[in-house]
Amino acid sequence: MKVLVIDDDPVSLAVSRAALESRGHEVLTLERALGAVAVILREQPDVVVLDLEMPGLSGDAWLHMLRERRLLERDQKLAVILHSGAKSGDLERIVLETGALGGIPKQGNPLTFASDFERLVEKLPG
Repeated sequence: MKVLVIDDDPVSLAVSRAALESRGHEVLTLERALGAVAVILREQPDVVVLDLEMPGLSGDAWLHMLRERRLLERDQKLAVILHSGAKSGDLERIVLETGALGGIPKQGNPLTFASDFERLVEKLPG
């Protein structure tokens, strides 16, 4: 599975990449949401793992913009998993508001991240 991870924290990017690659996924990374649409159109990832708390354009604002402006032809099919240090209840609320596939709390444990990711992508068709 091809995964695009968007996070402004280089440590989070490295940990996410290593955890997902250890599970056999192809991983692309970006340090900001700006410019991500071009990467998505070019690379066509199966899943986007998106940090919520980023400077300039937060993950949830980017996702709302993407959906509202229909910036991708396949935006309804793009699976997005939110990755955040927000409180669990806040993360769940934002997942529902944005139509994301799910949310993974930032706990600093790559094994937990990878298993949470796998659990969420099991919901995807095919």
